Amino acid sequence: MRQSRPDPRGHTGPGASSGDRRKHARFGIVGRLWGSLEVTERLPIVNVSRGGVCVRSPRPLVEETTNAARLVLDEDVIDLHVRVRYANNPGDAAQGPYVVGLEFVGAPRSTVEEIERLARTDHGAHT
Repeated sequence: MRQSRPDPRGHTGPGASSGDRRKHARFGIVGRLWGSLEVTERLPIVNVSRGGVCVRSPRPLVEETTNAARLVLDEDVIDLHVRVRYANNPGDAAQGPYVVGLEFVGAPRSTVEEIERLARTDHGAHT
């Protein structure tokens, strides 16, 4: 029995496009199927404090979302979670950079103290 390839809309079976040249079969999503895509981007730090960090971003981040972040201060690396509190564009609304406020979420006291200690020194920093 020959397996039919899906058409560009994700349909498989009889009536699927015979001109589809994809190597692997695609499957349409039926019902609720959640997924995520991880995007990693370095964002320069404007300032950092005990409660969070302000960064510049080429695009706005969705307010009130929680994201995994890696704070890098020279060779010091701290993995934590942040909540987007605001994403403002001080210039032209059609272009970045955006100024984004990120609040540390659930960070242990020792992590916050370490961030404070590192922030007091002069580092080249990014998230």
